[in-house]
Amino acid sequence: MTQFKNNKVNTYDLNLIFSILLISLLPSFIFVAFNSTSLAAGILASSLFILLLNYKSLIGLRISLLTLSLFLIVVITLFITVSYFYIVESIPKPFYSMVILVVFLSAFVLAQKLLKINYQALSNSMLLVILVLLILGWLKLFFIPPCCHYDMFEKPVFPFSEESHYALVIGIIAVAYAFSGKLIWVFFIGVNILLLALLFPNLTLLVFSLLIFFASLFRLKPIYFKSFILLVPVLIMIIWTLFISNSEYFSSRLNFEDTKNLTTLVFLQGWDMAYLNLVETHGLGLGFQMLGSSATYFSSLTDEIVNIADNELNFSDGGLLAAKVIAEFGVIGIIVIVSYVYFLLKFIFYGNQIWLKIHLSHDQNYIQELKKKLFLSGILFGFLVEVFLRGYGYFSPGVFLALVAIFYLFSNSKMSRFKL
Repeated sequence: MTQFKNNKVNTYDLNLIFSILLISLLPSFIFVAFNSTSLAAGILASSLFILLLNYKSLIGLRISLLTLSLFLIVVITLFITVSYFYIVESIPKPFYSMVILVVFLSAFVLAQKLLKINYQALSNSMLLVILVLLILGWLKLFFIPPCCHYDMFEKPVFPFSEESHYALVIGIIAVAYAFSGKLIWVFFIGVNILLLALLFPNLTLLVFSLLIFFASLFRLKPIYFKSFILLVPVLIMIIWTLFISNSEYFSSRLNFEDTKNLTTLVFLQGWDMAYLNLVETHGLGLGFQMLGSSATYFSSLTDEIVNIADNELNFSDGGLLAAKVIAEFGVIGIIVIVSYVYFLLKFIFYGNQIWLKIHLSHDQNYIQELKKKLFLSGILFGFLVEVFLRGYGYFSPGVFLALVAIFYLFSNSKMSRFKL
């Protein structure tokens, strides 16, 4: 008990706050400021800064033989593949994308740091990050720089290039907080994100607001939680009636029949390209970062998208992460996605049981440990939006946070106490 009281002194962690703000904001700032074609440069810069901020965790890094072996297998396999594309096919993008290994290292170091800080520091630090991001969202609506003449509903959220990128950053952190944070703050965050979703308007934010509400219910008694699960179809119908069917913006994005909406077309194109490139490569996939190259089998929707947008939208990122992973890694990609779906379903079942343990336990250290693991697992749960709805490749803040969560859960020596 004494250890717990001492840990409570650290109610936030400045390095963690700066690290998460860096990975959330710097990539989009560089992307917009330098008119880049991807977030890769910004993610790489953020990763290097995070390594500097957490140099103590880097210096004290300890890697198990199993982790090192798995890492070397992945690196060697990728290196052989990208070298072939670079030398034989004269395609440099996969080779340059190997900088993602720096991102992996940075995420691993941050995960090791999280193993050493208490839940209170983690929760309060992430809450401050969420509040900063909420302020940026509201500034879009109420602050217009004197030099600019944007309509308040048309200008992007600073420093993001579009609202969906903002949504993916704040959403994944907010959903994670909803699983274990204070209910009063969960309610405040959920309401704010819902209001921003309706005012922008933005479908991705709307989905995250619903996930926040769903995540907050995990702390209910099992019988009530299971009853709610059974009512999900009814609630979906109510939400459709109140928010979606009466809104031209939302209904247009959820109309999959003969649609001319670019968001919907890009979504459909992503799944179409995943299927085509899986089948045409006989399950092998195109290879790392090869989607959008000359080897790609494009969807029949491609010409329609180009005609409407006068641009090749999301050809290289597939519009969502699942489509890109399947198109580039084939059967292996399918295994990864199926494994992730299995995690989601298992987490929905066991997450509520974890809260039951929290309610019944009197061991504060154990309670804090469970809440911290709920938070990190919540990041992976919120990541489902980027995987299945709206993603923008491997170099994204969401992928970085998901890697941190995976490394944390994998590295924790007491995983047996958290049945996932």
